[in-house]
Amino acid sequence: MKIFRYIQTALWTIIVSTCLGQDTSAFFVLSAEDIRYNNIKNLEEALDLLPTFHQYHLDNQSFTSGGSIKNEYIAIFKNDLPYLLDQNTPYDLRGIPVWDLSRIELRIAPSTYSAKNAGTMAIFLYTADYQNKPISAQASLTNSSANDFHINSSIELSNLIHTARLGINRSFSAAQYEQLTDRGTAISAYERYDLNASYSYKILKSVGLTVALDNSFYKSVQRGEVIEGTARVRDVNQSFARNRILGSLETALSKNHTLVLSTMWHRAKNNLNTLDKDLSNGSKQSHLGSDAQTSSNFAQSYMQLLLTSENRKLNYTMGLELSSIKDNEYPTINAIQSTYSDYTAFGSFSYQLQRTFRLEGGAKLLTNSLANSYLLPHAKVTLAPKNDLQLVASYQKSIAYSAFSNLFYTPILNGGMQSNILLKPIDISTLSVRLLVSKKSVDIHSGLLYNSVRGIPRPITNDKVQNAGSSTGNTTYAGLTFKNDWLKLRPSVMLHGTNQLKDTANLTYFTPEANLYVHIKIPNSRLAVSVTGRYIGKHSTLALENDVITIYQQGKTRYINLAASHTFAKDRMNLVFGMTNANNQTFVSNQRFILQDIEPLLTSETRVAAARDRAFFFNVSYVIK
Repeated sequence: MKIFRYIQTALWTIIVSTCLGQDTSAFFVLSAEDIRYNNIKNLEEALDLLPTFHQYHLDNQSFTSGGSIKNEYIAIFKNDLPYLLDQNTPYDLRGIPVWDLSRIELRIAPSTYSAKNAGTMAIFLYTADYQNKPISAQASLTNSSANDFHINSSIELSNLIHTARLGINRSFSAAQYEQLTDRGTAISAYERYDLNASYSYKILKSVGLTVALDNSFYKSVQRGEVIEGTARVRDVNQSFARNRILGSLETALSKNHTLVLSTMWHRAKNNLNTLDKDLSNGSKQSHLGSDAQTSSNFAQSYMQLLLTSENRKLNYTMGLELSSIKDNEYPTINAIQSTYSDYTAFGSFSYQLQRTFRLEGGAKLLTNSLANSYLLPHAKVTLAPKNDLQLVASYQKSIAYSAFSNLFYTPILNGGMQSNILLKPIDISTLSVRLLVSKKSVDIHSGLLYNSVRGIPRPITNDKVQNAGSSTGNTTYAGLTFKNDWLKLRPSVMLHGTNQLKDTANLTYFTPEANLYVHIKIPNSRLAVSVTGRYIGKHSTLALENDVITIYQQGKTRYINLAASHTFAKDRMNLVFGMTNANNQTFVSNQRFILQDIEPLLTSETRVAAARDRAFFFNVSYVIK
């Protein structure tokens, strides 16, 4: 039995570490402990704690950027398979749960060839490993002073040959208001249900099959303010559903070679319905405007064949990828089918010369059914890879696609929509230099990240979009991790520089950032405390609105989360009591400027939600080991 368990564990480790053919080093890791201590319930909330990310909310919409790169150019993976294939479909980060995760990894300039829009940074979500026990289970309940309520449970059964896991979750988060007397919501209340299942079959000693289901469904209501001089309001009801079916078949061809076939089918459907209500009598009816009802419905499919060779000095990975994305809501526009596919062949190798250096490099040849073929190289050099002091330099080129609204649905003046299928993909180039120092209890990392984005779609005429935009960005960072038996300390500082309109105005805006994560285990007790703090300076973005350069600037944000936990019943039960946004900074200014010859002219100023109100929360979890 021990031999079978060892083989299964070793095979799973090989699959996870080689599925993307890349280094597993992460710039920052958010553990399950971090998720629980900070009361995080979805990926949108997790980004508030991940370094480099800046986020605010306005009229129930989240605006997110990753340092010097826009959110739509950031790839998201779950268990090393793409969570979404492109940024064409809305991520809707509240629809990506984190209750079943063991960790969230942020990787800057990852050496990956597996997905598009992954050249600058990528987010990796990992579920907990199988326990390989006859039965194991967990349950968790969270309640907060903001009237939030979350509950989940999972069970796993295994006989080392067959392993099955089933998990369910229900989350409710209350609305966020700018003022208690307001009816309109800055962040709407939502209720989400999740159902996840996975099954692993050890067919032979060296052959394994894994299938999984990943489903989320949520509803939210954006409450509108009372229309002045009336008793009427306008609300927006949203329903969102995401379904993912995944499978992988892996086999060890030899001692050093592994072959993996992975597939995924993904569907995301989002419906918005605007209702007019009369508060005097409670009647309601559908809004009659052109934007009364909007919906999107996308289907994606993906397949990857991966061959990996692990040797002492020379390693390589090669494979094929097929992917397709289709709009089920508007399958055709002007007799053009709104779908496209990618066909990719890739290869990568790494060579290590003792303690001197490690050389990694490769390329992928990607062919898009609507565009041309693209050769996308990547390379990385690590000096002194086995020493305490390392210097790493990497370069990677990747692409991202235009949104479907640009490719197929550009509105025209006389009504209707115009296709722009000749748009080329967006070109992303990334250069990274890092210095790593690793001692017994201390890890230090410092470096520079530079990215260039070219071919950004931009309206040229009222009914035409072309690849005319470009932008640049850079991030300078330094961080430290100190860890011993009772203390884990992770401070970091960053300076982001962005210029979203490089082709129009040579204006670079800088945003400072500081982060602090502290975990303390009280010696000779079962008590632990956690402190999380973030500071983000003024954040500026540029946009071109009707040929006018516009600058949006959000004010400084600071927030602190505090938590304490205690374990009981031989570490099976865990209680957490905490406070989120202890300093209660919820709203910041949002100023709009237009660029003039001398200095920007302030045209308007509003407030946006930077975080939810201060809240106390209580979490209890129980694990059957």
